[in-house]
Formats: sequence, C-alpha cells, structure tokens
Amino acid sequence: MLIVASITLPSVKAKVGPTIDYLGILFIGLAATGLTLVTTWGGNEYAWTSTVIVAMTAGSVIALVLFVLAERRAAEPLLPLRLFRSGVFTVCSVMSFIIGFAMDPDNSEAFSHAVGRIAEQMIDQGQSLTTGKHAALAASQE
Repeated sequence: MLIVASITLPSVKAKVGPTIDYLGILFIGLAATGLTLVTTWGGNEYAWTSTVIVAMTAGSVIALVLFVLAERRAAEPLLPLRLFRSGVFTVCSVMSFIIGFAMDPDNSEAFSHAVGRIAEQMIDQGQSLTTGKHAALAASQE
C-alpha cells in the first residue's frame, strides 16, 4: 500500500524551507516554566507573597506578553493569534486550560491535601484502599 502511494502521489517540494519561530518558543517556554514553578513552589517551598514567587509570577506574565508580541510579528507563528477571533476557539482554549490545570494534582496543593485527607479518613475508619488509585494516593501521602 505504501509503495503504491509513494509511486502514484505527486512529489511536493517546498520552494522555501520552514521558518522556525525561535522567539515564540523561548517566550512560551519561559512563561510555562515560570507558571509551573509558581504553582508548585507557592505555599510549599515559598510563601505565596515571597519575593521569589511574586518575581517569578511577574516574569511569567512578562514572558507571556512578549510571546504575544513575538507571535504578532512571526512569519510562521507557533500559535496564530487570528485563531482567537473565533469565539469557539477562544472558549475551548480557556476551558482546556482550566480543566487541564484542575486535573493535574501537581498544580494544586489544595487538591493533593484533600485527597490525602480522604485517604487518611478511609484508613482510620478501617476501610481498605484496594483500588490502584486509592493505594497510590495513600502511598504518595507517606
């Protein structure tokens, strides 16, 4: 099947090589890394109002703004900003961010703490933690 397809399909060669958006890659990487560290370290390693967390939050916001500016000028942007003109795309993007953030327990100390408390209460009441999720949760709290 692949042989027939490779013989019959016309060869398409690009006249110009792709343009890589290095600034976009740099700025979105910095923003994502900073926000991940803020949500991981905030309240655990450092107080939420500490200089480290506040500075990292500010740096992440600045990197995000620079990402948007870089994408507006890039020949081939990572994320074409014209997509956000569609209300469907915008709502889906915002909802994906919120759901993805909420579903990742590493990003939510409150979620991890609540699950740990539930597991402790189940153990205290003599209930067995036999399912994989409950056993993993109990083990992660030790």
